[in-house]
Amino acid sequence: MKKTIRLLGLLLMLAMLATLCACGAPKKEDAVVGTWRASWDCTEYFCNEVDEKAGIVEDTGLSVSDYITEPLKLDLILELGADRSAKFYSAQDSIEPLYNRMRPQIENYYKDILVAAIKTGLSQKGIDIPELNSVEDLEKALNMTLDEIMLNGFGTDFNGFMEENFSLQMFRDSLDVGKMTGSYRAVGKALQLTLDDVGDIPFDLVGDTLTLADGADADDPLFPLDFKRVG
Repeated sequence: MKKTIRLLGLLLMLAMLATLCACGAPKKEDAVVGTWRASWDCTEYFCNEVDEKAGIVEDTGLSVSDYITEPLKLDLILELGADRSAKFYSAQDSIEPLYNRMRPQIENYYKDILVAAIKTGLSQKGIDIPELNSVEDLEKALNMTLDEIMLNGFGTDFNGFMEENFSLQMFRDSLDVGKMTGSYRAVGKALQLTLDDVGDIPFDLVGDTLTLADGADADDPLFPLDFKRVG
């Protein structure tokens, strides 16, 4: 009787092992299914974009990077579905707060550009004002407010000028990575994300951090990125 019980126990154990083997070990892709959020330091990228748009860095020696007082960080979202689909996009709720923090710094940058440009223009007409180094100096020298100067020279006040050169929509367009779609899969012991118009990007999960490494374009300012799970 005891032998029969032991035999039944052994058979039960073998049946359980067979079931486990049939199910297989959890796939590596399963561990990353969910929603992930990363913070992208876009300071250098953004400064290059603004300076290039202003187009007078070489003439004035002014760069917006000298006016930025804190790192510019934009949140990015990566959604990895159980069906191996992938979505990658900017977190829209992080764009406007970042813009509002930056707006005063960018205003100071454009004010100094305007002063430098007007000073150069006056100098070319033979009018030299050595003390002309700030908006306050400009207003005093011309006996006009900044808005009056802008209306006379540009047909708009300073706020209108800023809306033409640094509106929220322009800022959103310059930093929004769009909504990229693609897929992901295991490649050997590693994982690979494939996004439309970007290509293959290796990534891995270590602890609670999912890291996207440099992709096919090593100069892409987005990568590498460290994500944390948010869903």
